[in-house]
Amino acid sequence: MNKTLLITRHEFLTTLRRRSFQVVSLGLPIFGAVVLIVISIIRGGTGTEIPSSIPDRPSEFLTEGIVDQAGLIEALPVDLPLVLLDDEDAAQQALINGEVNAYYVVPTDYIQRGEVIYVHPELTPMSSHGQEWMISRTLMLNLIGGDVVLTDIVWSPMEVFITDLSAAPSGEDVTSGSCTGAECASSIFMGLLPLLMVVMLFMFITLGAGMIIRNITTEKQDKLIEIVMLSVSPRQMLTGKLIGLGAASFLASLTWLLSLFLAAKFGGSTLQIPTGFSIPASLIFWAIVFFLLGYALYASLMAGAGALVPKVKDITNATWVVITPLMAGYLVGVFIHGIAPHGALAIGLSLFPLTAPVLMVMRLTVGGVPIWQLLLSVGLMIATTIFIVRLVARTFRAQSLLSGEPFSARKYFAVLLDRA
Repeated sequence: MNKTLLITRHEFLTTLRRRSFQVVSLGLPIFGAVVLIVISIIRGGTGTEIPSSIPDRPSEFLTEGIVDQAGLIEALPVDLPLVLLDDEDAAQQALINGEVNAYYVVPTDYIQRGEVIYVHPELTPMSSHGQEWMISRTLMLNLIGGDVVLTDIVWSPMEVFITDLSAAPSGEDVTSGSCTGAECASSIFMGLLPLLMVVMLFMFITLGAGMIIRNITTEKQDKLIEIVMLSVSPRQMLTGKLIGLGAASFLASLTWLLSLFLAAKFGGSTLQIPTGFSIPASLIFWAIVFFLLGYALYASLMAGAGALVPKVKDITNATWVVITPLMAGYLVGVFIHGIAPHGALAIGLSLFPLTAPVLMVMRLTVGGVPIWQLLLSVGLMIATTIFIVRLVARTFRAQSLLSGEPFSARKYFAVLLDRA
């Protein structure tokens, strides 16, 4: 037992000291969260969001001018910071004097082409001058004939409330979210959240599993594994590596999740996250459960492949042999997360142990998963993981670890089934 703990400690600390791990697994998510937060802070006080009607505090918006060459504008919306200017020369002079921050030109052929020219001295993709809604409202008001009430109706003709009838009845959905209503229904972030969970689970599992196959193959190539085997048994080596590298992978996953939480909390305006949105604690819990089970399953399979791969350059072929089922589940989740998250295909793959880690978490994010399906999926994954670990232990023998034969899928499965 002490030898297993020593291997666990060694693998964990060695991984943490690796520069690539520090940059990709720890530094990158923190940097991304900081960038989103900074962008949100910059944009947060500018009042750039497009409202559904005239704002209550128009002073928050910049004053802009309008040059009406088409002769359409007879009235300006009440309380909007717009100025009607005679011509472009007057607009340029007003811009120089600071009377307006920018101006629009409605050309003579506007009715035929529907185009308006926007002139701003410092317009950039990151600028805070997204007030095009004001000229749109002004043109709408005048095209309708100056009827303010009718303009309000045309501008925002209805409120849409969506109820998902495919969700499970109350009491069966184990991850009910806290965000409902039209704002959530129209949010791009909410629509992409299930896809985001699929991507994260796939990335976390493959990250951890990939570390162990590279670790074992590198030690085989450098002949270090021969020295290690003089003092520890293959089973102790396998267990120590799985736990040590798993702990490092879990730390990296927590870093990504914490960065995502901070980005969601402080960068919500940038990500268009609805007000009051929060990720249910139950979803976080089950995502961690499926990550740990998915890691244990695929890391074990990767370890078995690593025991048979003689050189680092052969890792790619071995990785694809092992990761294909998870990749298939990932691709299915990407394509069906917004179409049929509770269809027969999604349910079947979320119960199948090799694809369950990504598919079940996707369905949990959407909501409406009956508790019996969740428990069945977890039970099947636990049983499969125990079975796979016992099979992989067969590859951790001197005959396999010290072999220099090229890796092949046929040999891999033959060794797993003890038919080599």
